[in-house]
Amino acid sequence: PFGDGGLYKVELLKDFDQVLVGFDPNRGYFARSKVEADITFAEELELQNFPVDCQDFTIVMRASRGRETATFAPELRTTETSAGLRRPSDFVRVDPSYSVLDEWEFHNSRIEFVFSEQEKSRSTTQYHMMKIRFKMRRRYAVYFWNLIIYMFAIALLSMSAFALPAPQNRGDRLNLAITLLLTAVAFQYLLSNQLPH
Repeated sequence: PFGDGGLYKVELLKDFDQVLVGFDPNRGYFARSKVEADITFAEELELQNFPVDCQDFTIVMRASRGRETATFAPELRTTETSAGLRRPSDFVRVDPSYSVLDEWEFHNSRIEFVFSEQEKSRSTTQYHMMKIRFKMRRRYAVYFWNLIIYMFAIALLSMSAFALPAPQNRGDRLNLAITLLLTAVAFQYLLSNQLPH
């Protein structure tokens, strides 16, 4: 919170390039806000390359008024490090340490400032949007060791049916093959609860 318990602080823009923000920064005010929120996002996954897949997760924030009234702008402040170097502020930082997605590892992120498509709006108004995109990579080792290796072992054991002598052990050979087939089916049924639909 800023000021007397308020959530917003309005100030003049400083050190902003007109090309970057798209308007004269000397005539614009910057409404700073710090808001903590607990939000649940959903994303449809592309599973063509499962379990060695990467997913793009996107968060879109849109200004509620037209582009002439308000736009999103990055905070261009810099902070000094212990080594005396200047680094950009943590504007829209994605911290993967708080992620509940334990089967994913954070790869990279990107922030885009764009305008909405005017023809897709019912009021034909163009809105300013901020898109936060981050790429997550699935930790495939769990699936590799728990699924592929076990299934490979069951398939390899099915070859042992041919190691039995053919004429006198046809029943035993068939019994072993059917047992391993049922084992594979039971294993697939067990795994179907762990795999994404």
